[in-house]
Amino acid sequence: MTSLATFNNLGALAFLQRYPVTRLGSQANPTPAPLGAPLPRAYEKGNAATGRATVDSSLRLLHFDVAADATANAGVVSANCLAPCKISIGSSHGGGNPVYYLPYNNDEHHRITLTNKQALANDDFFLTALVDGCSIYVEGTAANPSVTHLNAVGTNAGAAGALTPDQKRRLDWLMKYAEMDRRFANDGTKPKRILAAAGLTPSRKLEAQDYMITPGSADEANFELSLPALQVAGKAPAQVGVLSVDAMRLMSTQGTVFGYRGGGGNWHFHVQRRALVEYFHQTMVPLPLPGATIGDKIRYFGRGGPPPRFGPAQAQINLQSLGRQWVIRDTPEFWPGVATGRAA
Repeated sequence: MTSLATFNNLGALAFLQRYPVTRLGSQANPTPAPLGAPLPRAYEKGNAATGRATVDSSLRLLHFDVAADATANAGVVSANCLAPCKISIGSSHGGGNPVYYLPYNNDEHHRITLTNKQALANDDFFLTALVDGCSIYVEGTAANPSVTHLNAVGTNAGAAGALTPDQKRRLDWLMKYAEMDRRFANDGTKPKRILAAAGLTPSRKLEAQDYMITPGSADEANFELSLPALQVAGKAPAQVGVLSVDAMRLMSTQGTVFGYRGGGGNWHFHVQRRALVEYFHQTMVPLPLPGATIGDKIRYFGRGGPPPRFGPAQAQINLQSLGRQWVIRDTPEFWPGVATGRAA
C-alpha cells in the first residue's frame, strides 16, 4: 500500500527505488492540491523570470504526504516496481513529514539552500518539481548544499532552415543547456557558503539528456529491447494475467530529483528515471503458402495440374496490448556521487 507509513518504513531512497512518483503537488504545481494551507505568497524572494528567486529561509521546510496516484493511467505493476504515487506538499499538515521543497516555472530560475532555520526535526528529505527538460544544479557543502532548478523552454534555435528535424531538436537542446548554464554561472547573489566556504563539494548538474530518452533515437530502441533484462530485475512483469509479456513500447520519460541526508549529516542527490511503457502479448498466425502461378498452370496444362508449392513458412505477428506501466529505470546519484549528471 502506498502511504506515508510505507515511505517512513522504507526510507527515502528505498521508497523511490520501488514507487514511481508520477505527481507532485504544490502551489507552483497545483495538481494534486497542496496539503493544509497553500504555500505563502512570500515563499520566495527575488524575480525568478529576470534573475533568480530564492526560497525564504523561514519557509524552506514544508510538509508532505504520500498516496496512490489514481490518475497515472498505468495499472500494470511488477515485483520491484509498484503502483505510481503522488506526493502532496503544503505549508502545514498534521502527520506530514518535513521536506525542503524547490518549485519551478517555465523560463525561470529558482534556488534553495538546505539550512534549517525553523527548528523542525527530521529535516532530512528534499524534493523539487518533476523534471522533463529542466536542469538541476547542486553546489556548496555536503552538510548544507544549495540546489537550483532552471528551465529554458522558451530558448530555441529559431527557424529550422536547412536543418533536419533531428538536427533542429539537437540544436534547440544545446541552446537550452547553454542558457541555463549562463544563468547559473551569472547568479551573483549566491551565499558565501557556496562561493568561499571550506570543504566545498564540486558542483554538478543534471540535464535532460541525463534522465530522458530521446524519441526516435538509438537509446529508445535499446530501451525497448531491454525488456528481458527488466523482467529479470523484477521491474517489468513476465506475465499480465495469463498472457506473457513479449514486447514493450516507450511512450514517455521523466524524472523526480530527490535528496536525503545520509550518514554524518551529509546530503546525497539522486534522480528517479522513469519510463511510461505499453506492454504487448505476441501471437503468430500461420499464413497459407501461395497458390500456383500462371506459369505453373500453363506448364502443367493437361498433366493433372501443377505439384504443390513449397517454400519457407510464413506467419503474421499480432500484438495484443496488455496495459501500461511506469517503470523505474534506475535511481542514480548525481551529487556528490557521479553515477549520472556532469560537472557544473
